[in-house]
Amino acid sequence: MIRFLYLGQIRQSKGVDHLVLAAEQLIKEGHDLAVSLAGPVSGWGSDTFAPDILAKVQSNTVLTSHIAFLGHVEDVDTVFRSHDVHIAPSIGDESYGLVVVEAKKNSRPSIIYPSGGMLELVDHLSDGWVCKTRTAASLVEGMRFFLENPSLVKGMGVQALDSLSRLAITPEHFDMRWASILKTALH
Repeated sequence: MIRFLYLGQIRQSKGVDHLVLAAEQLIKEGHDLAVSLAGPVSGWGSDTFAPDILAKVQSNTVLTSHIAFLGHVEDVDTVFRSHDVHIAPSIGDESYGLVVVEAKKNSRPSIIYPSGGMLELVDHLSDGWVCKTRTAASLVEGMRFFLENPSLVKGMGVQALDSLSRLAITPEHFDMRWASILKTALH
């Protein structure tokens, strides 16, 4: 079984509805997978779809056996380590994609939509999968790749961690920068 992780706001603009549709299709095809969605289930402004997608999953026993909403998580590293592949299907252009860097820090390949700065972070078929389009069908293709090639997941995770050096970010540097930001914010 491959365990996929989405980490972020549970909002339509982040592609969470695409992820649920993709998981539903792959489950119907008979794939053994788990999808965890970690993040606050709430909407901002007109993007209040989270309760609808939560209700859809909760009303379907097949989906609830494969898809879990984890809510807000404090220990991101532990959540990453309990999953195999990270997914960031952002519909809009992301300026950077810090969550992809967090996945790399934890040796996890990412599946991303072709979205802004995230394209600079993932090398297709080296340390992750870059979908062709921002659609659920394209996301199915990326998830299916990992489901059908589970032996590649760990190696792609190693390459994801190694790729941090080309970004001039080591895991220690990443942690120190966040600690500095939090320290500044608390004072």
